[in-house]
Amino acid sequence: MNFADYLVLFLYFVGMAGIGFWAMRQVKGQEDYFMGGRKFGKLMQTFAAFGAGTGSADPVNTARGTFANGMSGMWGVMYWLFVTPIYWISAVWYRRMRCLTLGDWFTERYESKSMGVAYAIFGCFYYMVYGAMLFTAIGKVAVPLMGPELFGMQTEYVLVPLVAVIVTFYGVLGGITAAYWTDLIQGICIILLSILLIPFGLNAVVKKFGVTGDTWTDGFRVMHEQLPASTFEIVGGSAASEFPLY
Repeated sequence: MNFADYLVLFLYFVGMAGIGFWAMRQVKGQEDYFMGGRKFGKLMQTFAAFGAGTGSADPVNTARGTFANGMSGMWGVMYWLFVTPIYWISAVWYRRMRCLTLGDWFTERYESKSMGVAYAIFGCFYYMVYGAMLFTAIGKVAVPLMGPELFGMQTEYVLVPLVAVIVTFYGVLGGITAAYWTDLIQGICIILLSILLIPFGLNAVVKKFGVTGDTWTDGFRVMHEQLPASTFEIVGGSAASEFPLY
C-alpha cells in the first residue's frame, strides 16, 4: 500500500466518525436511536437491505465460486434475490407492529417477555462470534497489504482494535441512522467499484490470452475461446458445480 491508499482509508474512517457525530445530534429518544424516527425513504431502505445482504466475505466467496464453477458461482451471493420478496412482506408486518427491536417483536408475537430476553441473549452471543470472524478476516487481509508490522507491533494487533473502536464509536453514537448512512455510502462504493473492475479484468484476460490488435472489449470473446461452454452456464451443468439445477 502507498500513501494514496492510506489517505483514502484515513478519510473513510474520519467520514464514518463524522456520520456518527452528525447522527447523534438527530437522536432525541429511543425511537430515533433504534428506528431513525421512522423517516427513512426508499433510497435508504434499499441500501440498508443491500448492506444486510452483502459483506466483506462476499467478494472472496464469489471469486472462489466462479473460479471453481464458472458463472454459477455467483449464487453464493445472488441467492438474496429469492429472499427479497419475503423481506418486502415481512418488513410491513414489523412496521405496523410499531416494534423498536426484534426483541420487542418476539415479546409481542409470543406474548412472553422470556422470548424477548432469550432473543437478546442469543443476539449477543451470535454477534460476538460473527464479529470475531469478520475481525479475523480483516487481520488476514491487512497483513499482505500493509506488511507484518505496523507502529512496531503486529499489524492485526493494531488495525483490528482500531477498526473495532471506530465502528463501535459511530454505531453507539448515531444508532440506526449512522448505520443506514454507512450502508448507503458503502453500497454506492461497492456498486461503482464492481463496475470499474470489469474493464480491468477483461484487459488482463486479453493481455494474457489475446492476440495482437485485441482490446479489452474482446475480453468476453477470448474467455469463451479459452473456457468450456459449461463455465458460462448460470445454474451449473455437466461440469461439477456447487449450484446445479437439472
